[in-house]
Amino acid sequence: AEAAADLVDRFTSVVKNALTERDRFIDRIGDAAFVVSVQPDDAVCFITRLFNAAVEEPNFPALRAGLHHGEALERGNSYYGATINLAARVAAQAGGNQVVATVRVAEAARRREIEVESLGLVALRNVRDPVELFTLNVLAKEQFE
Repeated sequence: AEAAADLVDRFTSVVKNALTERDRFIDRIGDAAFVVSVQPDDAVCFITRLFNAAVEEPNFPALRAGLHHGEALERGNSYYGATINLAARVAAQAGGNQVVATVRVAEAARRREIEVESLGLVALRNVRDPVELFTLNVLAKEQFE
Protein backbone atom coordinates (compact mmCIF):
# COMPACT_ATOMS: atom_id res chain seq x y z
CA ALA A 1 0.00 0.00 0.00
CA GLU A 2 2.85 2.39 0.78
CA ALA A 3 4.48 1.83 -2.62
CA ALA A 4 1.16 2.54 -4.35
CA ALA A 5 0.67 5.73 -2.33
CA ASP A 6 4.24 6.81 -3.16
CA LEU A 7 3.56 6.26 -6.86
CA VAL A 8 0.37 8.34 -6.71
CA ASP A 9 2.34 11.12 -4.98
CA ARG A 10 5.00 10.97 -7.74
CA PHE A 11 2.27 11.06 -10.38
CA THR A 12 0.66 14.11 -8.76
CA SER A 13 4.03 15.83 -8.64
CA VAL A 14 4.73 15.10 -12.33
CA VAL A 15 1.27 16.45 -13.25
CA LYS A 16 1.72 19.64 -11.23
CA ASN A 17 5.22 20.21 -12.66
CA ALA A 18 3.76 20.10 -16.19
CA LEU A 19 1.26 22.90 -15.45
CA THR A 20 1.64 26.49 -16.61
CA GLU A 21 -0.39 29.55 -15.68
CA ARG A 22 -2.87 28.49 -18.40
CA ASP A 23 -3.62 25.12 -16.77
CA ARG A 24 -5.17 24.30 -13.42
CA PHE A 25 -5.01 21.11 -11.37
CA ILE A 26 -8.56 20.53 -10.12
CA ASP A 27 -8.52 17.14 -8.45
CA ARG A 28 -6.97 13.71 -8.23
CA ILE A 29 -9.29 10.73 -8.05
CA GLY A 30 -7.36 7.55 -7.37
CA ASP A 31 -4.66 7.41 -10.01
CA ALA A 32 -6.37 9.95 -12.29
CA ALA A 33 -5.88 13.71 -12.46
CA PHE A 34 -8.42 16.30 -13.56
CA VAL A 35 -6.76 19.31 -15.19
CA VAL A 36 -8.46 22.26 -16.90
CA SER A 37 -6.68 24.31 -19.58
CA VAL A 38 -7.79 27.66 -20.94
CA GLN A 39 -7.80 26.68 -24.64
CA PRO A 40 -7.37 23.45 -26.64
CA ASP A 41 -3.84 24.55 -27.62
CA ASP A 42 -2.97 24.88 -23.92
CA ALA A 43 -4.28 21.38 -23.24
CA VAL A 44 -2.17 19.96 -26.08
CA CYS A 45 0.94 21.66 -24.72
CA PHE A 46 0.20 20.47 -21.19
CA ILE A 47 -0.39 16.86 -22.16
CA THR A 48 2.76 16.85 -24.31
CA ARG A 49 4.83 18.13 -21.39
CA LEU A 50 3.20 15.63 -19.05
CA PHE A 51 3.69 12.56 -21.25
CA ASN A 52 7.28 13.45 -22.06
CA ALA A 53 8.07 14.03 -18.38
CA ALA A 54 6.45 10.72 -17.42
CA VAL A 55 8.55 8.66 -19.84
CA GLU A 56 11.67 10.15 -18.21
CA GLU A 57 10.58 8.96 -14.74
CA PRO A 58 12.17 5.65 -13.72
CA ASN A 59 9.73 2.77 -13.12
CA PHE A 60 6.74 4.94 -13.94
CA PRO A 61 3.60 3.39 -15.44
CA ALA A 62 2.38 4.35 -18.90
CA LEU A 63 -0.03 7.28 -18.80
CA ARG A 64 -3.30 7.54 -20.70
CA ALA A 65 -5.35 10.65 -21.27
CA GLY A 66 -8.57 11.94 -22.74
CA LEU A 67 -8.97 15.54 -23.89
CA HIS A 68 -12.11 17.47 -24.73
CA HIS A 69 -12.80 21.18 -24.85
CA GLY A 70 -16.06 23.01 -24.31
CA GLU A 71 -18.14 25.05 -21.90
CA ALA A 72 -18.48 23.91 -18.28
CA LEU A 73 -19.96 25.34 -15.12
CA GLU A 74 -17.32 26.29 -12.55
CA ARG A 75 -18.52 26.31 -8.97
CA GLY A 76 -16.00 26.59 -6.19
CA ASN A 77 -13.03 24.50 -7.20
CA SER A 78 -15.11 22.08 -9.29
CA TYR A 79 -16.49 21.91 -12.81
CA TYR A 80 -19.81 20.44 -13.92
CA GLY A 81 -21.71 19.69 -17.10
CA ALA A 82 -21.81 17.66 -20.27
CA THR A 83 -18.28 18.78 -21.25
CA ILE A 84 -16.84 17.19 -18.11
CA ASN A 85 -18.84 14.00 -18.62
CA LEU A 86 -17.69 13.74 -22.23
CA ALA A 87 -14.05 14.31 -21.25
CA ALA A 88 -14.31 11.40 -18.78
CA ARG A 89 -15.81 9.14 -21.46
CA VAL A 90 -13.03 10.10 -23.89
CA ALA A 91 -10.39 9.35 -21.25
CA ALA A 92 -11.89 5.90 -20.74
CA GLN A 93 -11.13 5.12 -24.41
CA ALA A 94 -7.37 5.67 -24.05
CA GLY A 95 -4.86 2.88 -23.57
CA GLY A 96 -1.35 3.04 -22.12
CA ASN A 97 0.82 5.83 -23.59
CA GLN A 98 -2.18 7.04 -25.58
CA VAL A 99 -3.90 10.41 -25.77
CA VAL A 100 -7.45 10.36 -27.16
CA ALA A 101 -9.18 13.62 -28.01
CA THR A 102 -12.23 15.16 -29.63
CA VAL A 103 -12.12 17.26 -32.79
CA ARG A 104 -11.30 20.72 -31.33
CA VAL A 105 -8.31 19.35 -29.46
CA ALA A 106 -7.21 17.30 -32.48
CA GLU A 107 -7.27 20.48 -34.59
CA ALA A 108 -5.10 22.23 -32.00
CA ALA A 109 -2.66 19.31 -32.10
CA ARG A 110 -2.44 19.51 -35.89
CA ARG A 111 -1.63 23.23 -35.61
CA ARG A 112 1.28 22.18 -33.36
CA GLU A 113 2.37 19.65 -36.01
CA ILE A 114 1.52 16.70 -33.80
CA GLU A 115 0.55 13.54 -35.65
CA VAL A 116 -3.21 12.98 -35.36
CA GLU A 117 -5.08 9.85 -36.39
CA SER A 118 -8.86 9.46 -36.51
CA LEU A 119 -10.41 6.56 -34.62
CA GLY A 120 -13.71 7.25 -36.38
CA LEU A 121 -17.08 7.64 -34.72
CA VAL A 122 -17.15 5.98 -31.31
CA ALA A 123 -20.22 5.20 -29.20
CA LEU A 124 -19.55 6.44 -25.66
CA ARG A 125 -21.43 5.39 -22.54
CA ASN A 126 -24.27 7.79 -21.65
CA VAL A 127 -23.63 9.94 -24.75
CA ARG A 128 -26.53 9.98 -27.19
CA ASP A 129 -24.65 10.28 -30.49
CA PRO A 130 -21.32 8.71 -31.49
CA VAL A 131 -18.36 11.10 -31.23
CA GLU A 132 -15.40 11.26 -33.60
CA LEU A 133 -12.24 10.57 -31.63
CA PHE A 134 -8.57 10.99 -32.51
CA THR A 135 -5.26 9.79 -31.13
CA LEU A 136 -2.51 12.37 -30.64
CA ASN A 137 1.09 11.20 -30.90
CA VAL A 138 2.47 13.58 -28.27
CA LEU A 139 5.48 11.40 -27.44
CA ALA A 140 6.94 12.14 -30.88
CA LYS A 141 7.08 15.89 -30.18
CA GLU A 142 9.47 17.89 -28.06
CA GLN A 143 8.08 19.33 -24.87
CA PHE A 144 6.23 22.64 -25.16
CA GLU A 145 7.16 25.45 -22.84
